[in-house]
This record gives sequence, C-alpha cells and structure tokens, in this order.
Amino acid sequence: MLTKYQTNTSFLSNELANYHNKQNFTTAFQLGSKYQDFSLYVNDDIKRDFLNLSSQYFKEAKRLLKKEKNLNKTVFRQRLKLFKIQEDVILGKTQKALNALDKLDRSKIEKINTSFFNFLTYSCYVLNGDAKSANKLKGKLTERELKKVGLFQK
Repeated sequence: MLTKYQTNTSFLSNELANYHNKQNFTTAFQLGSKYQDFSLYVNDDIKRDFLNLSSQYFKEAKRLLKKEKNLNKTVFRQRLKLFKIQEDVILGKTQKALNALDKLDRSKIEKINTSFFNFLTYSCYVLNGDAKSANKLKGKLTERELKKVGLFQK
C-alpha cells in the first residue's frame, strides 16, 4: 500500500516549508498550485490524491483570501476558479472544463489571468482534437505552456 506513494516530493519542498512557517493566503495558494502541477508527474493511481491535496490548499487559500487587505481579491478568486477548471483538464474531463470556461464572461477575465484562461481553453481544444480552434489560440501561448499541454496527454 505505501509503496504506491513512494515519490520524490523535493519539487514541493519550498512551498511546504513556506506554508509550515507562515500559513496565509499566499503560501496556501502556492502550495495548492504546486500540488496540482506535481499531479502531472505522478502515476495515474495516485494523481487524484495529489489533486485532493491541491483542492484542500486552494479551499484554505479561498478562506484566507477573505482576511487579506492588500491583494486584488477579484483576480485571485478568478484564478482559483481557473485552477479548479485545470483540475478537470488534468483528469481528462476536457468537455466539462470547456463548458466551465465557456460560462466565464471573457470580457471580465482579469488581464493577469488571460494567459491562464487561454492556456486552459487551448488545452481543451487540443485534447478534444479540435485543431482548428486550438490553432487560433496557439500563438497566444508561451513555449512553456505548449509543453505543459503535453503533460496532460500522457
């Protein structure tokens, strides 16, 4: 049973240490993000477990965001929604993710979140085999984002 969880978590060490030292919105948000990214590299049989950890830290971040005074809460609430949508993409639920993206008002996507929104939309198109729609967005993505789409496909 425990051998299934034998994995090198050094990828998470900075965020874990930061969260341990100071539990606030930023550290919870960063740890949730890191766990979600890490889920792309683990075997499918434990992927859901890492995504559940990610969700717990994002819920904590959402709760702590209410206490923050110096952050743009709209930006971060929106970003948390996008991370929830990304979880569906990671799990292969691309149509559900695309439906959630379509429900968002594109004109109200905060500028800082636009690239994440575009990345998720592009990823869904690619994973759904919609090359025509994907090509319309491809030029808006960075090389790093294009490579990350490949991680969704493994």
